[in-house]
Amino acid sequence: MIFIGFQFVYFFGGEAFIQQQGITYATYAREGFFQLLVVSMIVSLIIFILYFKNALHDRMVRWMAAGLMIETGFIIASAIRRMALYIDAYGLTLDRYWAMAGIIFIGIGLAVTLVMMFANASFSRWSASVFIGSLIALSFLNVLDTEGMIAKYNVDRFLNGSSSSVDVYYLMGGLSSDAVPQLVRLGMTDWPKNNSSEADQFRRVTRPDLLHRLEVRRTYLQTRFLDWRDVVLSDYRALVALSTLK
Repeated sequence: MIFIGFQFVYFFGGEAFIQQQGITYATYAREGFFQLLVVSMIVSLIIFILYFKNALHDRMVRWMAAGLMIETGFIIASAIRRMALYIDAYGLTLDRYWAMAGIIFIGIGLAVTLVMMFANASFSRWSASVFIGSLIALSFLNVLDTEGMIAKYNVDRFLNGSSSSVDVYYLMGGLSSDAVPQLVRLGMTDWPKNNSSEADQFRRVTRPDLLHRLEVRRTYLQTRFLDWRDVVLSDYRALVALSTLK
């Protein structure tokens, strides 16, 4: 509680605090993420030992454990806020996506533990629920079209004027074919006008350059499809999207 009290302004200061302290969004977000990991590991270890020893049947121990989890919740909220500011400033990447997913995952795990603790669930039931829930959550995250969503987020924020730039190099080189349909949409949509040139907005990638790169990707995928063993769903969807290029 003392730590949270001293760090409250730092935790929730947001953009104004960043500008006042002269630190970067990246530093602000990373510190929040790693602070959360350290605190979560300490709290999780304490809760695990207490749950294993006496299933938290003692009322005083239960409320003190609940206090630890609630205090960790403040740090989770701060980490989410910091990562959201970072994403809003620089866009969404795979690293930022999984960092945000990890923060939320830790928060859900603590919330489930808090509920089961006050429901007087046994240690075996709690550990089984956390383990099975973790498997389901990770499976769900892996089924999602993560890279397609990342590309859509970055393209949308540029096209609707929320951002003056989009990192085409990252979307084409750092992501798989799942991002291609959104890049096709970007190439076939008029770019918004603002104070900077199109070349500057795309790190010196103009719209004709983007269309040319997409044509190269189409040729590459068509070559891959000559061998059926190399065919995957994401490449097929990308090739269908690329076939709409004019």
